[in-house]
Amino acid sequence: MKKLLSIVLFAMVLVFAFGGYAALDSHHVVAKKVTRAEAKSMGLNKTAYYMVYNTEDMARLDDQIKEKVEQRSVAYYSVVYFVPRRNKDHYQAMITEYNGKFE
Repeated sequence: MKKLLSIVLFAMVLVFAFGGYAALDSHHVVAKKVTRAEAKSMGLNKTAYYMVYNTEDMARLDDQIKEKVEQRSVAYYSVVYFVPRRNKDHYQAMITEYNGKFE
């Protein structure tokens, strides 16, 4: 039992040390936020694009992004924020989802 526990702990350290993601259970994956440059250098495959909008504030926009990413169970994602110009109370972000590597 101790050996199994030490193996599990070692695996968890590796996952966090190398910036990967871990399946917590059969329904939930912890997504890792990456830059577009990191995604490209890691050879990740783009799987989806979508916009997230909010009229409250940037903090709420970030919350919405996290909720959406968790809901969709993606491995990696990147965010591009759009600065509001005319409508100062319209916050937008484009989310790009990545899964796996190019084959």
